[in-house]
Amino acid sequence: MVWVARLMYVALFPIGIGMLYRAIKIGQGDWRHVADWRGRALPEPGRWAAWVRGIHLAGGGALLTIAVAVLALGLPFTLWTGAVAFTLWTYYFAMRVLVQRAERMQGSR
Repeated sequence: MVWVARLMYVALFPIGIGMLYRAIKIGQGDWRHVADWRGRALPEPGRWAAWVRGIHLAGGGALLTIAVAVLALGLPFTLWTGAVAFTLWTYYFAMRVLVQRAERMQGSR
């Protein structure tokens, strides 16, 4: 079972870096990354770009901070896995709320 914990820990890096990559690309004006968690583009991407970028920055930064804290501070397994779960679920629900709001605003026009 130790290998599962190590695999979960290693997975924090590509997930966090991927989130930060998308945030950087959105900041550079690449609207392809203004999308929901499945990759479907949002209506009016310019309007929602700042929100999506902020969610990706917060999520990616939190995951990488947790990953570094595990090494630097030796966080216990239950603490860092709980923090990661909280971060990922918060990211997921923030994106869901944003997508629903964008679709509702599109439908009201």
